[in-house]
Amino acid sequence: VADGLPPVMRGVAVDDNLTIPPAALVGMVAVVTLVG
Repeated sequence: VADGLPPVMRGVAVDDNLTIPPAALVGMVAVVTLVG
C-alpha cells in the first residue's frame, strides 16, 4: 500500500522507509493482542 499510495504531509511525499516499519509494528502488536 505504501508503494502505491505514498503518504503526503504538507505537500511532500514521505519516504516509505519512514512509514512501513511503524505500520508493520502496529500490525504485529494487533496480531499478538488478538492471538494472545
